[in-house]
Amino acid sequence: MKLSKFILPTVLFLLIMTSVGLSWVIWTDPTWNGKSESTRTTNSTQTDLTKTAKLSEVYSPTSIIYNDDQEQNVLYSEKVNIIANIQKQMRKWEETSIVEVPVKDEKEYLSFLNEKNQLMLSYSDEITISLFNQVFNQQNKDYQTRPFDRIVIPRNNKRSIYLLSDKDKKVYEISLSKSYNKDKMIDEALKSGKFSQLLVTFKLHNNNIFMYYNQDFKVARFRYLVDKQTASKYVAKLLGQTNGSTVNIKESKKTSTYYDGSDRQLTVQNDTNLVSFEDDKDTNQEQKISRGKALEQSYDSIKNTGIGLDNIHFYRFNSDTMTTVFRSYIEGFPIFNQTKNGAIEVERLSNGGNKINFSLSTLQIAVPSGKADVTLQSTEKVLDDLVAAGYKDSDISDIQLGYRWVSSSDSDLVVDLSPTWYVRYKNEWKNYAGLLKID
Repeated sequence: MKLSKFILPTVLFLLIMTSVGLSWVIWTDPTWNGKSESTRTTNSTQTDLTKTAKLSEVYSPTSIIYNDDQEQNVLYSEKVNIIANIQKQMRKWEETSIVEVPVKDEKEYLSFLNEKNQLMLSYSDEITISLFNQVFNQQNKDYQTRPFDRIVIPRNNKRSIYLLSDKDKKVYEISLSKSYNKDKMIDEALKSGKFSQLLVTFKLHNNNIFMYYNQDFKVARFRYLVDKQTASKYVAKLLGQTNGSTVNIKESKKTSTYYDGSDRQLTVQNDTNLVSFEDDKDTNQEQKISRGKALEQSYDSIKNTGIGLDNIHFYRFNSDTMTTVFRSYIEGFPIFNQTKNGAIEVERLSNGGNKINFSLSTLQIAVPSGKADVTLQSTEKVLDDLVAAGYKDSDISDIQLGYRWVSSSDSDLVVDLSPTWYVRYKNEWKNYAGLLKID
């Protein structure tokens, strides 16, 4: 016990010193002094800040559910990326056709979700079939604009897979050129044995599909070393790229705003390291575009910005505000509290430009947390507790397991990730413990 108490601080100290050393190299870079209030000239030979993720990675499914002949479980793992392995195999498949399957009512739709002997890949929100083609390397040309959020892969080597939309209660059947031995693919994924599983059931709640966790369960805590980029790196990449224009800075106690005389500006919140980059150039395009185009353009925007996209996945799209939200994920669960509204938020402006909100802080290296797993209540108990506390059941539109990002008291270069329930109450995500004032 004494040895473990010595090892943990030592490992953490070494990792932090390594990060500080790397940061020192960046801060002392003679090409830019982030503290300077003078202007400077940049050129167009800047390289990407980080190696960005592919569209097929950012828009890959985020959770996996397996139904055997008896029960239904969410599978998750820190050691093996089961979804990526399955996605790799699916990209080799060839579709022959896609048709809409008639669904009589909500009860029949639920039967598709709870059907035995199938594997399900799920998104936290709907993407489109056109985007599915890109993510899974398919050429289907029908139903391109239709939204969906689940992919069902039945066993028994049927030559079909299904796309499901929880919101519209619609089902689409994709016929394959052959069975592709789907059973073997599923068996190989399950035989990895390096995952945990939680018993779940899909139910209808206020006309919304909820995935109920049937029992109380334990989930691990995590601690991560944080990489804090300097604002100057984004300034060098995003501003002053036109005709060698100069970059100016306007500073106040709370913010630092960089601009170059064009339609672009970058604002940093000094106390939180939150960044807002706005490209307000008039593109002569309407603000409202299709979901599929908006999701593709949002990815292009964050890729061109140079934001690190490791473990970043699509999370939500708001068609009213034309806003796409991406979040960091760990073991298939989203991380909250990293920024006000999400890890990365892309808003399409009225003139066709965009505004991107993100954080200078990103997760880098996992270190031992040294803390016990957290026990979380079943979904039914959580909902009962909220109603008992006076919250209206009709105002609860979603509930999901997520990780709360909390700055560590040990160092500002370390964050603690603690699992908790998040409830969408009156269209805003709230920490369950915070709602009950037990946090």
